Amino acid sequence: MISNPGDEEASSKDDSDKVVSAVPRRRFLMAATVTVVAVVLCVVAGFLLWERPSLTVLPPPDGPWPPTSFSVWLCPVKKGEGEGAEKCRSGVTDQQRRAVETAVRGVPGVEKFRFVNAEEAAKETAEQFGDETLLTAEEAPPSFDGDLRSAGDADAMRPLMDGLRAAVEELPGVVSVNFSTDRLFWDGKSDLSVQLCGENLKQDQPCTGRGRPTAQEREEVEAVLATVDGIDKVYFQDAQHTRKVAEYMLGEPPALHEVVESYEIKVADKRAVDAVKTALRNVSGVGKVLVRYFPWQAQND
Repeated sequence: MISNPGDEEASSKDDSDKVVSAVPRRRFLMAATVTVVAVVLCVVAGFLLWERPSLTVLPPPDGPWPPTSFSVWLCPVKKGEGEGAEKCRSGVTDQQRRAVETAVRGVPGVEKFRFVNAEEAAKETAEQFGDETLLTAEEAPPSFDGDLRSAGDADAMRPLMDGLRAAVEELPGVVSVNFSTDRLFWDGKSDLSVQLCGENLKQDQPCTGRGRPTAQEREEVEAVLATVDGIDKVYFQDAQHTRKVAEYMLGEPPALHEVVESYEIKVADKRAVDAVKTALRNVSGVGKVLVRYFPWQAQND
């Protein structure tokens, strides 16, 4: 069959139009596909960022530091064998007691104090140790017990303590001057202490044979804590601060290799206590989780 040259020309023209019109269509579809993929990637990235919990880890607060108590022991009626006993030939006299009281009253930094007679001292000792035969009234040293003004950490408190010692330690009738605190720095600031493995290679499980956590292990601990609901604040206590807290309580600083670092946690919901303990079980670098005292224990115990 013989074709018409005009028909061939028309067909060629139609095919050319189809090719030309297909080019922008393909470009449009490619652009649309790229846009959709970009939107999907943005949505996925945003979802992942939204899903990943965040945690703000704070340095330890500056204070307040717990009050420091003091006890100026006086000579008991019956001479003992303890530290300073050689200074006593007999019980403290009324005149000596009044002189010590005047000296204590004049020391800067003494907030309050009271006199504890021998009978009270024997009773308090029996209650503390659960043994009424531990000290008799003749053996128990009477004392002046009180508190020093809180000035900060151990370095800040040392001048106040030295001032009291200098004022009374060498007075007649004084056995010794003792300092203590019945509270910890973290009381009221932390409900949970996540203690990390230390430098001592003789540690108990799960820290046996290893040192302090690596930066990556600490990041993992913080990532786990970020997933726990009911946490109010998280502080990281490094070895230097742990040492400072120990010095405040013990009177002298332990070696750095003897102390551990910790995450100190204040909870907003008591259910977070068990949640933290469960979440950190078997997490590398964690030694143990200690529960401190917090208000609701008094209601539940």
